Amino acid sequence: MKNISKFLLFLFVFSIFVGCEDEDKNPVPLDEIESAAVLRTVEVINLEVNLKDIAGSTIAVEVEADDFANSSRFESVDVYVSYVDNFVDEDNETPTPNDDEDISKPDVFVRNVAASEFTTGPNGKPTAVISLNAQDAIDLLDLQSEFDSEQADGGDIFRLRLALNLNSGEVYTSTNIGNNISGVFFNSPFRYDAKTLCVLPEPPTGEWNINMQDTFGDGWNGAKLVADLDGIETEFLVTEAEGFSSSATLTVPDGSQELTFTFESGDFDNEVTFQIFAPSGNLVADEGPSPTAGVVILNLCSE
Repeated sequence: MKNISKFLLFLFVFSIFVGCEDEDKNPVPLDEIESAAVLRTVEVINLEVNLKDIAGSTIAVEVEADDFANSSRFESVDVYVSYVDNFVDEDNETPTPNDDEDISKPDVFVRNVAASEFTTGPNGKPTAVISLNAQDAIDLLDLQSEFDSEQADGGDIFRLRLALNLNSGEVYTSTNIGNNISGVFFNSPFRYDAKTLCVLPEPPTGEWNINMQDTFGDGWNGAKLVADLDGIETEFLVTEAEGFSSSATLTVPDGSQELTFTFESGDFDNEVTFQIFAPSGNLVADEGPSPTAGVVILNLCSE
């Protein structure tokens, strides 16, 4: 059945490409181009906030403004920040009382970046690095007491939202754009989530446990989780023979310097989930369905 699904998916994608006319290739209709603008992601510089070094953590992205009118309409970019508490223990399942309160904070205005602060990038369009120090974000959001009392936890999010202003008064941001703008074609999400985590000088030693699942039951279809322990790589995945699930361990000996986990994408990642447990037994990563390809952020704040 799955092979049939893959074949039908191929036919569908192929038919889109061969049947596509010129006006369909641009997700913004040509007759509406004068009322559209995007803020493309050039580079994600840093979207991690180390709770062990807040003052040294700066959220930063490089963006390119395009008003489809040779920058004649581009006026400025407004920067906002909010905080998302991703762990609230509403059922009192943990002994830590600080987990019981939701410390999320709504958008707060950070600053306005005028078009004059942008420089001309390699594509001939205005380009700038938008950055915000994590401590400044905490101050703006009035969250210092929550961070002092360790209510902030690994896996929470500082959300950076950008709004592109045109001289006509039009504003484009993450709340009023479609998927074609935010997705692959323009890569203009207007919103960036910086996860909080705790970076330790050395990885916790002992036996790490990795649990993996595939909801369809035919393995991970090319996807894999790769652990790099001081330059030695170990691959973890659910094989076709294992079907629905698999589990494995990784022993980290004393004296280990660095441990990273990286998820490499395959076909049908929407079927893939996995969990990583530190030697303490704490759940430090819970990813999927459709895990993000790249380095897996570990919540080591309780280690």
